[in-house]
Amino acid sequence: MSRRFEPTPPDLAVFDTTLTDAATVLRTDEAGVAALGLRQVDGLLDYTDVANAGLHSGTGATVPELARRLLMRFVAAEPDDWFAPADWTVAVHRAASGETFQVAVPDLGAEGVELLELLADGPTGSSADGPTGGPTGGPTGGPTGGSAGDLPLGR
Repeated sequence: MSRRFEPTPPDLAVFDTTLTDAATVLRTDEAGVAALGLRQVDGLLDYTDVANAGLHSGTGATVPELARRLLMRFVAAEPDDWFAPADWTVAVHRAASGETFQVAVPDLGAEGVELLELLADGPTGSSADGPTGGPTGGPTGGPTGGSAGDLPLGR
């Protein structure tokens, strides 16, 4: 079932998202965002409209689509798995455009977070306990592969 995109009602819209931020969320450029024709107030967009545009885009690459896909992995799992410890390998790859970005360091003092030693050859996508989750494996298994550019951030 496909639903038609409905903009946020004017009395609920909060115009606080720049074209640059929207382009990042939608994984396009500012011209691509502008071409969507979303309502703007003083050059700002409503974030809910931006997220909904991403969810309706059908590209599979926007941040809202990726977040929904990740959430659906948990929903599809057995309820007992929802709260079970899970190991994740997070890989960050530089965009072909050479765009730079900043990554926040995890709170190493938070419960369940640990610093893993970076392997010289990069992670293998598996551990003594079996495959690690990630973009292709998910929290309950499936090898993720690995490359020298992968950085294990912990769990």
